[in-house]
Amino acid sequence: MTQLEQQDIDVDALMRQIRSEIASRAPYAPGHDQWASGSHRPGVVYGDASLPERVALPRLPESAGIIARKPAYAISDFLDYHDEDFVCNAYRGLLGREPDAEGASRFLAKLRSGLLAKVEILGRLRFSPEGRAGAVPVSGLLIPFGLRTLRRIPVLGHVLGIFQYVLRLPGIVRNLERLESVVFLHRMEMRHGINAIEGEIEVALQRIQEVTADHINVTVATIAEGLASKVERPEMKMLAQGKADLAQFNALAEKSRAVERELRALVEALDQRVAEHPPRAVVIEAIAAATAAKADAGRVDASLAVVGKQLLNYRQNLLEQERRLGILLEEASKRLPAPLDAKQLDAMQEEQRHLLDGFYVSFEETFRGTREDIKQRVEIYLPYIRAAGAGTATASVLDIGCGRGEWLELLQENGLKALGVDMNRITTADCRARGLEVTEADGLNHLRGLPENSLGAVTAFHMIEHVRFGQMILLFDEVRRVLKPGGVAIFETPNPENLIVGACSFYNDPTHQRPLPPEPMQFVLNNRGFTRVEILRLHPRTDIPPPIEEADGLRAEIIERLYGHRDYALIGYRS
Repeated sequence: MTQLEQQDIDVDALMRQIRSEIASRAPYAPGHDQWASGSHRPGVVYGDASLPERVALPRLPESAGIIARKPAYAISDFLDYHDEDFVCNAYRGLLGREPDAEGASRFLAKLRSGLLAKVEILGRLRFSPEGRAGAVPVSGLLIPFGLRTLRRIPVLGHVLGIFQYVLRLPGIVRNLERLESVVFLHRMEMRHGINAIEGEIEVALQRIQEVTADHINVTVATIAEGLASKVERPEMKMLAQGKADLAQFNALAEKSRAVERELRALVEALDQRVAEHPPRAVVIEAIAAATAAKADAGRVDASLAVVGKQLLNYRQNLLEQERRLGILLEEASKRLPAPLDAKQLDAMQEEQRHLLDGFYVSFEETFRGTREDIKQRVEIYLPYIRAAGAGTATASVLDIGCGRGEWLELLQENGLKALGVDMNRITTADCRARGLEVTEADGLNHLRGLPENSLGAVTAFHMIEHVRFGQMILLFDEVRRVLKPGGVAIFETPNPENLIVGACSFYNDPTHQRPLPPEPMQFVLNNRGFTRVEILRLHPRTDIPPPIEEADGLRAEIIERLYGHRDYALIGYRS
C-alpha cells in the first residue's frame, strides 16, 4: 500500500475526478441514448410507486354472454350470439333449460359444418314437442325458418337458394365492409393499449434512473463532506468508503439493466401475444363472416358454372338445328318443283326425331348430376356384372339409353367390354369422342338385330319410364332373348314409394310416361321369363331427421315416405 503524504487536498479537483469516474461507469445515467429513445406521453399522470416485478395480463372472457330469460323474444335476440353461446342460449330461451350433451354436440357440429343455419336450429327447437309445450313466442322466426325448410326440397330449394343469395349480395358486401371496420377498430384499441403499457414502462425506467442519480449525488456529497472536514485525517478511509459506494452503485445499475431487459422482453411477449391471440369475440366474428362470405362466393361460382354450361348447351343445340335445317332445305331443293319422294320424306322425318336432342342434353346437364356423381352411383352394379361373367369379348355388356356414357366409361376403366345404344345424336357423338363404342339407334330395334344368346348383360338406367307399357313388354322379351343363360338384366328407375319422387320430382322430366312401383314391376319381369328377380332400393336422402322411437310407427312411416330411397333397380337373370 502506498503511504500518502500529509498535504492539502484540492477538493474541487477530486470531486470533478469522482464525477468523471462515476459518469464513465454509469451507461444508464440520465441523458444517455438508451433513455433518450423513449418519450413520456403527455396527458398521462403516473404515481411514484415502485415498479412491480411483472405485469399480469387480464384473462379474456370465456363466453360472449348469457341471454336473459324473457316471456317473448325477437329472432335478433338469439342471432347476436355465435357457436356454443348461440346453442346454449337457444336452449335457455326456447326450452328454459341447459342443453343436454347429445343435443348440444349435434347442433354445434352441424352449425360449424354449415349443414344447419342458426334459423333452422331455432326453428327445430321452437317447433319440437318440448318447444311447442313451452310455446315461447319468437317474432320474425316463422318466415325465415319456412324459407330454409323449402330450400331442402330438391330443385325448388336449389332455385330458391340461388335467388335468395343473389338478393343478399348487397347485404353481404355491407357486412364485409363492417367487418373490416370492426377489425381495424379493435386493432387500433389494442395498439393504444400497448402504447399505454410502453408509456408506463418508460416512466418506471425513468423513475429508476432518477433514484439512481439521487443515490449517486448523495454518495458524492458524503465523500466531499468527509474530505472537507478532514476529521482524523481519514484520507484512506474516505476513499475506501467512496469505493464501496461506487461498487454499490454499480450493483444497482446492473439491477436496473436487468429490470429494463425484463420489461422489454415483457413488451415483446405482449406484442406477440396480441398478434397471435386477438380478442376471442373478434376472432369468432371474423371466422364466421369469412366462412359465410366464402360459402356465398362458392354458391355464386356454382351458379355461374351452371349458367356457363347452359350457354354451351344452347350453342350446341343452335348449331345442330342449323345443320338439320340445311339438310331439310337441301332435300327440298332436290325435288322442287316436283313433290318429295318417300326417301326424302323419311330423311326429313328422321331429322324431326332429333329436334329435341339439344334440349335433352341441356336438361340432363341441369338435373341429372355430374359425371362423377353418376359414376359413383352406378358403381354398385359392378359386382353383379362380374358375378354373371359378363364384360368379356364373347359376353359383352349392352347399355340401352347410355346417354352421356358414365356407366360405359366405368366399365371400360374396370377392364370390362361394353357397348352402348342411344337415339340422341349429340350424346352419341360425345361418347365416341371419349373413346366409347356407341351406336345411334332405337334400343328395341337394335336388340332385334342382335343374335340370340349373344350378350352377358343388358342394362338400362332411367330408361323404362320413358316408354309405353306395350313397348316395355317387347323390350323385356328382346332383352331375355339376347342374353346368354345366366346373363343378368338391370333396370333402374325412379322409386314412387318416396312421395316427393312420385308426386313431384318424377315429373321434372317431361318425357316420362308414368311412375313404376317396385313390386308390380318385379311381377312383370317374372312374368316375362326372368328368374331370381330382386328389388334393390337406392339413394335415400342424407338429411334424414334424428332417429325416432320404434313405437312411433306413424311418424316412422312418414319419414320413410319423405326421406326414403329415391330410386330402385330390378335385377333379373335368364335361366
